[in-house]
Amino acid sequence: MRAKIKIGEKILEILATAGVVGFSALCEGMKDARWVSGGYTDHRVKRSLDRLYNRDLVVKIKTPAGSKWQLTPEGKRLYDQNNLKNVTLNRPEVWDGNWRIVIFDIPEEQGKRVRDMFRNKLKELGFILVQRSVFVCPWPCEKEIMDLAQVLGIDNNVQIVEGKFLTKSEEIKGKFGLSW
Repeated sequence: MRAKIKIGEKILEILATAGVVGFSALCEGMKDARWVSGGYTDHRVKRSLDRLYNRDLVVKIKTPAGSKWQLTPEGKRLYDQNNLKNVTLNRPEVWDGNWRIVIFDIPEEQGKRVRDMFRNKLKELGFILVQRSVFVCPWPCEKEIMDLAQVLGIDNNVQIVEGKFLTKSEEIKGKFGLSW
């Protein structure tokens, strides 16, 4: 059984995918969402849209054909951040012998919150901290990490190095359960 999600999250997903959408089309898109927490009704969709609007996550665009809804930049950012929980790494059965080293230096202006989100996601993905702001893992991860960095707005502050030699590699291999 699929986990239940909130109607607001589903609305953000539909708008992020489709762009500008009318209310009836939005409600039609929700009809296949039987797994939405609390069930689906047009009234609940309208209430959720109003809450998203009040939080400046969506904007209502009036057209001759009627009102349409669109994500604001803040709504897009929230949608992208909600999708961070879906990021995973493909872990091949056989290790290719290469280490992936993620190095980042996030300026204070970008905030401790962003730095902590990035650091916590790396840990969640299975990376090991080898030095302050330096994490390592044995699996291919370049695309996922750079996508994550882009969503957080720190892609210019993140570097990924791939190589075969790593000091203390035996100790680190043990932490990953690798033998080679």
